[in-house]
Amino acid sequence: MPNLITSSFFVGELSIPNLQQETVSENLNYFITKYEQECLVGALGYPLYKLLLASEETMEPRIKELLDGVEYELNGKLTKWEGIVHGDYSFVANYIYWFFMKNNATHTTGVATTKQNAAASISVSPAEKMIAAWNSMADSINQMILFLRNRKNEDGTLVYPEFDINQLVLTKNSFRKITLLL
Repeated sequence: MPNLITSSFFVGELSIPNLQQETVSENLNYFITKYEQECLVGALGYPLYKLLLASEETMEPRIKELLDGVEYELNGKLTKWEGIVHGDYSFVANYIYWFFMKNNATHTTGVATTKQNAAASISVSPAEKMIAAWNSMADSINQMILFLRNRKNEDGTLVYPEFDINQLVLTKNSFRKITLLL
């Protein structure tokens, strides 16, 4: 399966400047390739991630629901899981953005790690935007956890038994909100 995330996700709050430049675009594609899998395996666990890799033609309906979203019952009330990808938003893009911005906050040269000093501008930390992106991702993952642990078949069994209590704990611990104010 090709990457779920493309450069088209990096607009608005996740805007990456100069994306039309080949070096920036190639760098972003490197981060997409590296961090998309890391995010999905961490959030879903490897068994569900492996099912997600199936092609569109062989994808199970329950995995398509996980990817694209679906309405379901939660404590007797109709609710909606938006999906891993919906429109131009995906928590995976937020995860990639975090690492892209972290990497690009400084530049490694032959002699030192430096910050760019553009003439007539004031350098500010990307931390505020990074934290906002991370926390949005954490909120979406918490919604996904609710969906995975509460989506049931007609007979009352879990639709996603692969997402067991151990994976829930791993996911919660790996994708906590950042509360540090800088």
